[in-house]
Amino acid sequence: MKYIVLAVKLLISAALIGYLLTKAYSQNQFAVLFSSQTRWSWFAIALVLVIIAHVVNYVRWWAITRDLDLRMRFWDAQQIGFITQFFGLAAFGIVGSDAMRAFYAMRDNPGKKASAVASVFFDRLIGLLTMMACAGSGYWVTDWEAFSQSADPRLIRGLQSTCWLLWWVATLGFAALFGGTLIPKIWLMGIYDRTLKLKWIGGMLSRVIKVLMIFRGRTATILVAIGCSLLINLLFVLAIDCCGRFAGGNKPALQEHIVVASISLIANCLPLPGGIGGMEAALDLQYQALSPGTLLGTGGQSLGVIVALAFRATLMGIALIGAMTWLSMSAVDRHRLKDAAAP
Repeated sequence: MKYIVLAVKLLISAALIGYLLTKAYSQNQFAVLFSSQTRWSWFAIALVLVIIAHVVNYVRWWAITRDLDLRMRFWDAQQIGFITQFFGLAAFGIVGSDAMRAFYAMRDNPGKKASAVASVFFDRLIGLLTMMACAGSGYWVTDWEAFSQSADPRLIRGLQSTCWLLWWVATLGFAALFGGTLIPKIWLMGIYDRTLKLKWIGGMLSRVIKVLMIFRGRTATILVAIGCSLLINLLFVLAIDCCGRFAGGNKPALQEHIVVASISLIANCLPLPGGIGGMEAALDLQYQALSPGTLLGTGGQSLGVIVALAFRATLMGIALIGAMTWLSMSAVDRHRLKDAAAP
């Protein structure tokens, strides 16, 4: 059954990428790569920003493991972080990157399996909630009146609704996170017992409550993780804006990339192989909606597909760093991590 699911995911990713490539070809977007307006220096800057963002990402995880009294060296967190990007992206998500991180945290911390798994889950949760909050806050810095003459007003309304939805999900999520770490443990135990009886979502909610129990009273750690996440999101905003500058011509303003980057990164978290297809489609739609040259009467076209492919290329660069790190490890360590990541 798992191979059928994987095949369906691969087909969805292939269909999305195929559609976007066909669209870019029909609009002659690829001609930009060979024109004088292409600025490769901006692509190099985007790559550097993405590398820094991933370094900060693994700093966040390292800080969480340290607060949970897990033995984890700074370099080890960086090393395993880049390797998981290699397996998660270059291997099309067939292996579990989170499983690899959890395994590494457990390896040197026998008897602390719950804390090791919680460190990975909490790291992922904080990152996702922060991306949602940034997408929602991006609504307030975007001049929506400037897009009143959009060629597709439904797309603008859909983008506004998405920002509002993500804002409320993030607000409720952070409220539950801080509330869950402050309320008495006995109350959490009661909630945990009741969630186990729920169908469909009971298992997921019970795991969240277990994590909240572990992070009770660790408000400082939560704030540090949120601070790192905000910096990571800012770096990705700048990176995608640089990819737009690399393509040249028609692109949204810098402040509008707060929405563009956040929603694109959330789409990259969809259960598709390596997130491929989801991020590209989301970024292209937003460029189509927010690029000034696509307004009625301008006759311009967005370069969303080229920008999305450029940003994907930076992520492949991260995977390449992960591959080199993987090859530098001993054969024994590579075998152990490969077994830990097996589906």
